[in-house]
Amino acid sequence: MKKVLVTGSEGFIGTHLMNVLRTNPNIEMTGIDLKLGHDIRLKQDWGDFDAVYHLAARSDAHSTDIEADFQTNVVATFKLMQRYGRRLVFASSSMVNYPVNSYAVSKLTGERYARLFGSRVVRLCNIYGPGGHSVIDKFREATDQITIYGDGHQLRTYAPVADAVTALTYDNRPFYILQGTEMRVWQLADLIVSSTVKRHYAPMKVTDVIDARQLPY
Repeated sequence: MKKVLVTGSEGFIGTHLMNVLRTNPNIEMTGIDLKLGHDIRLKQDWGDFDAVYHLAARSDAHSTDIEADFQTNVVATFKLMQRYGRRLVFASSSMVNYPVNSYAVSKLTGERYARLFGSRVVRLCNIYGPGGHSVIDKFREATDQITIYGDGHQLRTYAPVADAVTALTYDNRPFYILQGTEMRVWQLADLIVSSTVKRHYAPMKVTDVIDARQLPY
């Protein structure tokens, strides 16, 4: 029997990952999540496990609470990697290509520590699907109005949650970048939003960028 731990088990991707892993009769599952009263900042040794999928994080890319992002996404991640090493799979983000906010910086730092501890890195893009909250999910669910920030020329990469779960569980490469479909927000809106749904254009957020080619480094 293989013992597996999933941090962030009640989150969007975590829920889908848990559902897939539960179908394997040879896996004994343990899930921890802030929604269940588990704070990874307070405890990093959750027991002995054969594999750990580390998804728990403060994931607001527009967060201004730098210290909270650091304590959860960097310090707690460091201690988990220190404890589980090569048995840990770290869910990173394509936001590391846009290091303009504390979330992106924290994920990039996690990747660096993963290299030191031998933990596997899976860099995810914008994930969508049942229970998700990506721009694709919001656009699909809209019946009256959608909000587009700026002029909608932000270039982003999108992938279904099933692909994210596969990348986390079935690929053993030490570093893996999940490939997806690249599209600008206005193109996405044209593709999946009904013509009867109004488009509200709001000022672009300070932490937002058009694409990585816009950055000076």
